Amino acid sequence: MKHSTLIKISREPLVHFLLIGFAIVGLTLLKDTPLSEPPTNTIVVDEKNLVQFFQYQASIAEADRAALALSTLPEQQRAQLIEAFVREETLFREGQTLGLDSNDRAIRQRVVQKTKFALEAFAIDSTAPSTKELQAYFASHRDKYAIAPSITFSHIFFSHQAQSPAEARQRADATLAQLQTTPAHRAAPHYGDRFLYHRNYVEKTQDDIASHFGAAMANKLFALAVGSTGWYGPLRSEHGTHLVFVTQKTQGHSPVFAGVRGQVTADFAFQQRQQQLDSAIGKLVEAYTINVQYTPLTNRVAASLQAPP
Repeated sequence: MKHSTLIKISREPLVHFLLIGFAIVGLTLLKDTPLSEPPTNTIVVDEKNLVQFFQYQASIAEADRAALALSTLPEQQRAQLIEAFVREETLFREGQTLGLDSNDRAIRQRVVQKTKFALEAFAIDSTAPSTKELQAYFASHRDKYAIAPSITFSHIFFSHQAQSPAEARQRADATLAQLQTTPAHRAAPHYGDRFLYHRNYVEKTQDDIASHFGAAMANKLFALAVGSTGWYGPLRSEHGTHLVFVTQKTQGHSPVFAGVRGQVTADFAFQQRQQQLDSAIGKLVEAYTINVQYTPLTNRVAASLQAPP
């Protein structure tokens, strides 16, 4: 009798509705119940935290290898790493107060970034700089805006992989003799071997040229005169032998303030934002007690070896 009554009750739609309601309430309570203690105002910099942070910063997959690398860092770099960890942890905890916390590393970084954005919105002065401030910034960073000398040229390449340097030199000499009657740089594609990079270079700096040909070749190129004398060479680079036709050279110079004011304004504003953001984060960090509990692995090993048996 009791069994049949239970069956009838279990079939009632109202019972189903109540059970579902109880389940929803239970899940809500479970979700709202904190699983861990809320963040305190103490940041513990222990080995586990610091190794995990270093793994992420240095892109090291193995924790053991990261621990060893961290242990051998120079003291100054380790102090900088701890400072970076403390700053990140501070931003993360401040983000937690906004309900943005998560154990996911990628989300953690987004929380940190969101907190930075919040600081930029409320703690950074966006007042436009005066002309006097911009001129002072330009004067102290003048080298940053200097225009480097540049060169425009074509070249014919003779590889040292396809033949010996002596054979490459002979081919270059023979080609140079043919080019004396047709000095136009447009003749370059019809001679020589395929080069790793380009046949023609337009308004490139000495650093650009050195990255493709080597520093010695770059120095020789910038010492050449513009094309009235025709083709130069043979010249030796890190890759082989070259004939060169220089069509243009520009001298380096320092621009006047008016010519680069737009770039100076952008650079000054970026520097100001960074300084103000660093100051705002520093004030947040001051509210925490920093407890560094990390001891380098190498120090612990050395101590264990020196300890009496």
